[in-house]
Amino acid sequence: MGRRHRGASEGCLLRDAPGLPEDARTDRRRFDHHTSSTSGLEGNFGQTNYGAAKAGIAGFTRCLALEGQKFGIRVNAIAPVALTRMTEDLPLAQNEAFKERMHPRHIAPLIVYSRATSQRT
Repeated sequence: MGRRHRGASEGCLLRDAPGLPEDARTDRRRFDHHTSSTSGLEGNFGQTNYGAAKAGIAGFTRCLALEGQKFGIRVNAIAPVALTRMTEDLPLAQNEAFKERMHPRHIAPLIVYSRATSQRT
C-alpha cells in the first residue's frame, strides 16, 4: 500500500482504537468520524493503493462501531463523492449541472450535521 494512503489508515487506528478501553472505563461519551471513499467500497480502476486504504478505513470503522456500541461510543464514516482532480475527467463531470451538484463544498455540511445529531443522542 502506498505510503501516503497508508498514513490515513494508520491515523484512524492510532488515534481511535487505543482510547476505546479508557473511554469505556471512564464512561466518557465519544463520537469518531472517519472518511472512506467509493474507491474503497466499490473499487476503481487505477486506484488500487488508494482503494485498499479507504476500504481498510471502512472496515476499521465498522468493527470499532461494534466494539464501542456497548460503551456509548459512536463511530461513523462517510464515503463522499465529489468533483475533484481525481474525478474531473469523468464524462459526467463535463455537465455543468453535475459540476454544481458534486462540488466538494457540499461535503462539509454533511459532516457537521452528522456530528451535531450524534451529540444529541
